[in-house]
Amino acid sequence: MNDSPRSSEFRGSRRWILPFAEPDVQTQGSRLERLNGLRGMAWAYAVCHYLGKTPSAISLEYSAAESSLGPADGPKRSSNLMHRYVSGKSAPVRGPRGKFGYDLVGAISADPCGALAEPSLDLRVFKMLHPDTSLMELRALIFELPEVVRPGLFDSDPAREDEHVAWRRHPLDECVLPPAIASQISRVLPGLWDPHRVEAPLVFGLFETLVGLWAEARLVCDRTRMAALFWWIYRCTDLVLADETFPYIFQPFLAFLSFDGPDRP
Repeated sequence: MNDSPRSSEFRGSRRWILPFAEPDVQTQGSRLERLNGLRGMAWAYAVCHYLGKTPSAISLEYSAAESSLGPADGPKRSSNLMHRYVSGKSAPVRGPRGKFGYDLVGAISADPCGALAEPSLDLRVFKMLHPDTSLMELRALIFELPEVVRPGLFDSDPAREDEHVAWRRHPLDECVLPPAIASQISRVLPGLWDPHRVEAPLVFGLFETLVGLWAEARLVCDRTRMAALFWWIYRCTDLVLADETFPYIFQPFLAFLSFDGPDRP
């Protein structure tokens, strides 16, 4: 649909540039609130990207028929709901919501282009970073990542196949990033990744690996390891370009990792 992860095109001859989110756009006081806002931001930016429309235009087009958006005899006004999501204040909830029981996510996903945005609500990195995700659950999510990263993180002995993958995780040592994973990252960097290339899911999976290892370090309270992995995430920005829409929210995402507030309000 798009020739660049940095721009979005109207269905017509006019072009509109979708700006990247500012790093300090979120002001919530807890990590849970900010993470939920990041989910909403990821979805809203993806919707704007794939539909090629502004947040205001989308809010106008996708609203309950019974809703009052301006005087009856005047022009219709935007509810600015999409602006709330673009600014990372909250995330939409699937299904009928609000006074008119309107399903915003469902209505947008009914459009084939809008449907491309819905997976952004459920990105694996958001599950990895959720305060309710336990160490065992996190390691299971890491195990789901591309197979090329598993040997450096998990014991592949067939005799241990019946064990939960969390117990097969190699012990943490002074090597923050296993050499096999570091070499995979070095192989694909530097490069401005086109998300339509066949290797793109693997490349973004390497980014997810770094985030998963950072989340693991946080759960075991290893701040030295967290700092080293944050440096890797920051250094490997090009990995993010392998996804079509995540680059829009990458700066607020980095700010979230740096945020040292409480987990919950």
